[in-house]
Amino acid sequence: MDLKQKLQNAKGSTWLSDALTQEEKVAAAMSAEIASFLQKYRKSHGLTQDELAKILHVSKDDIIRWEDGDEDFTIANLAKIATSLHLHLRNLFGAIDEILVV
Repeated sequence: MDLKQKLQNAKGSTWLSDALTQEEKVAAAMSAEIASFLQKYRKSHGLTQDELAKILHVSKDDIIRWEDGDEDFTIANLAKIATSLHLHLRNLFGAIDEILVV
């Protein structure tokens, strides 16, 4: 079972820790943090999903899947986002250091 399926199954459970390994929890938290940053960035700059897609040279569906957490970010995606928006990768990871503290 992949991480996406485990997260979907865990939504119905009160014990998320039973459904996911520590690594999967960290990966899910990182992905959620990046998705949240991307959506906040887009909205704070007055961009629609379609406009951001054009800037990043991806489809609007890619933006929707990223923001909804339906698709994991690849290293190539992260590099494209950072480069296109003139950001350091550090900006995309926000509070990741806090997430990694176990």
